[in-house]
Amino acid sequence: MVRASACHVEGRGFESRHHRHSLGLCAMTYSLFIDDERFPVDDKAIIVRSVEAAIAYVRENGAPRHVSFDNDLGPGKREGWEFARWLVEYDLDLRRLPEDFTFSVHSQNCVRGPYIEGTLNRYLCDRQSDFTD
Repeated sequence: MVRASACHVEGRGFESRHHRHSLGLCAMTYSLFIDDERFPVDDKAIIVRSVEAAIAYVRENGAPRHVSFDNDLGPGKREGWEFARWLVEYDLDLRRLPEDFTFSVHSQNCVRGPYIEGTLNRYLCDRQSDFTD
């Protein structure tokens, strides 16, 4: 398995080592950390500072195995819950999230943090039942 070193993603300027297979998806697994200020404990996580950067990274590199969410990404910026909803739509359309996909929420927002958790938990529960039916 190839692991990427931690990198800071600004807009579309990501840096990392990638190995792609014929479908154009990232053959490596990675963890995505979305936060406008903080840094992850996992120094191998891909850091994105905005929803736009997160979407661009996933489109370019395939779905992450894990996402750690902040919600409040700066004044006037799209929020983490919007990326969670985008990720659900992305998987509904393309079925690209790994079966063992996980997430965590490190946001201190007491309304949107639970919203992210609820959105993803409901979707992943429904999706799991699709795999077992």
